Amino acid sequence: MFTTVTEQKLSSGSQPSTGKGLPPEGPLTWLPKIPGGVEFSADQELFNNMQLSGSLNIFQSDREGEYQDQIYSSSTGRVTGRLRVRYQFLDGWNLQSYLNYRSAQQTTQGRRDGSFFMGSGISKDLLNRRASISLNVRDLFNSRQYEGEIINPNSYTNSNYQWSTRSFRLNFRYNFGGASGDGRGDRGAYRGR
Repeated sequence: MFTTVTEQKLSSGSQPSTGKGLPPEGPLTWLPKIPGGVEFSADQELFNNMQLSGSLNIFQSDREGEYQDQIYSSSTGRVTGRLRVRYQFLDGWNLQSYLNYRSAQQTTQGRRDGSFFMGSGISKDLLNRRASISLNVRDLFNSRQYEGEIINPNSYTNSNYQWSTRSFRLNFRYNFGGASGDGRGDRGAYRGR
């Protein structure tokens, strides 16, 4: 279980003094209530050369603030999760896939939709592990986007933003100094050990 208290400062242009401590120019401070939540994580070798790791974070986020006699507040439950599977099979083949999920949330001025994205890659060691070839896909379903809306008394904004589109990458790597599993140039690679 955890609790975190943070202040989120939003900058705006000219802000008139409200007589309640806000300077004429400067950040607007959102005063959070005490949020809380729970996080679970696991890393397990399921079968020979197959590893599964993941995390799940469930929490409550409450915010409240005032600007020009207008009170802004939100109370929302959130869920985020990650899952990754790594598998080494046959002779020198490696497969890795990941999933990321973030639930929708209410903001102080509207809402932000949830998001889900997935990626995967496969690689093969070649030439006595001196070389490898890999194929990776990022954002397999082309779904890594931000969508939300801001609702104010005199305006409405609907936003849609995509970080990057689906991409494929084919790599060939050759190690002149030795086998790819000897620790040189092999940062973070899972070899099933």
